[in-house]
Amino acid sequence: FNEALSGRVLSPPSDAPIPCDYDRERETKAQTAFEQSKSSTWSIQSAFSNLPPDPEAEGKKTLEGIDANNNGIRDDVEIAIYNYAPREDQETIRQAMIESAKSIQAAITADTKDISLLQKITTARKRANECLTLKSFRSDEEESEVVYDAVRNTKERKAALKAFYKALDANGINSYSASRDPNPCDFDSGARNFYRY
Repeated sequence: FNEALSGRVLSPPSDAPIPCDYDRERETKAQTAFEQSKSSTWSIQSAFSNLPPDPEAEGKKTLEGIDANNNGIRDDVEIAIYNYAPREDQETIRQAMIESAKSIQAAITADTKDISLLQKITTARKRANECLTLKSFRSDEEESEVVYDAVRNTKERKAALKAFYKALDANGINSYSASRDPNPCDFDSGARNFYRY
């Protein structure tokens, strides 16, 4: 449920009613806020002072993009993540999505001839995937899709990521197995006590 204008209001399948009064009230408030936001000047940057301005077309000119606030993630991707999960209580999923985005961006900009770098990024990707699954509040598939769409937003970036996975295959690096790291989230020291694989 997203009261803070993300535009991705979680609804039940088809026209099924929401059974809990509390949840139904939150859903209604979220939808109303989103509808109002479409005709206002509200922006995610106005809600979070730490967010950089949207680089727009300038941010698509290179694979690296623009990171004006120097926090290790492209500005356009950071904005997309905050738009998806803007509430204060969604910080955990934002951090998990940011970790995922950083690992994909690293793959896009990687030197595909550097085998040790490929292995390092692959490990980071596996951990980020597990972290996203562990911290997901809607659907890790939906959240992964949001991240992938934001990071691979140009033809060149899509091609670079494809080249990265091709290099993994050529060097026999398995990108599909689980990392089985008990602490897959860099931002969270809390260990899980079981493996899901």
